[in-house]
Amino acid sequence: MNEPIDLDILTDSLNDAVKSMWESPELWDILGTSVQGWIQKHLDIQHSIPSASTVDNCMLRLWYDAKKMPITTDLPIAWMGAQMSGLLSELVYIAVLKNAGVELLENKTLVFQDGLMLGTPDAITKSFTVEIKQRTAYTYKLYLQTYGFVSGVEPNVYSQIQVAIEASGLDWALLLVLPSDHSQLQKTMRMNKRWGPEYNLPAFHLEWVKRNDDHIAYISTRAKKIKEANELDDPPLREYNGIPVDIKGKKKWPCGYCPHNERCISDFGYGDR
Repeated sequence: MNEPIDLDILTDSLNDAVKSMWESPELWDILGTSVQGWIQKHLDIQHSIPSASTVDNCMLRLWYDAKKMPITTDLPIAWMGAQMSGLLSELVYIAVLKNAGVELLENKTLVFQDGLMLGTPDAITKSFTVEIKQRTAYTYKLYLQTYGFVSGVEPNVYSQIQVAIEASGLDWALLLVLPSDHSQLQKTMRMNKRWGPEYNLPAFHLEWVKRNDDHIAYISTRAKKIKEANELDDPPLREYNGIPVDIKGKKKWPCGYCPHNERCISDFGYGDR
């Protein structure tokens, strides 16, 4: 299967669209979606268990969520702000895609395999879905230089995209990643000999993600296990050791960022699965 659009051509079209929108604010009217409605749709999907973006999360964490257990660690305000900013960035770049000539269809809620979970992408065309992410400088840099592809940089996002591909019945997805602080990252990278003082950081990262039936089968099996576990009164075994920090006291992924970490340690102890 050939990629739907050449990425170099699409990059040029998106860059031109950004310039046009900057100079002509009336082009923003092409959005046609209220900010409040957009955010509500994402919250509804996020609160379904499992969701396309959480199916790779620890099953114990999802069980706590399903049982509506109060979180024991408050989510950082900065994280909440970044999430809201990311949602607005999605809306802006949907408008950019439209102004670049990408023919987007009406974005309806899609269902993954007999209702296992919702699989609605940020946008959809006749031949591919679209997923838009705003990421920190650290993660964005990984896309550019270390791993290069979403399956290596963010496996959970790869799963989310595969859910949307399966739910839509299509074979391709376009991933568009935006840096949260473009100028700061560009300044940092220009100080590195590998990039040099004249380096211009791309405004966005684009990649095609192809349907992966093996991964879709994995997601389906895992989603069924999560749903079965959530129907039981007894919690499932946790999938990580619960330790939130490393020997230097730095937060570890994923337990250090889990809102149920204290409850997890209380229920299952510290350091054993």
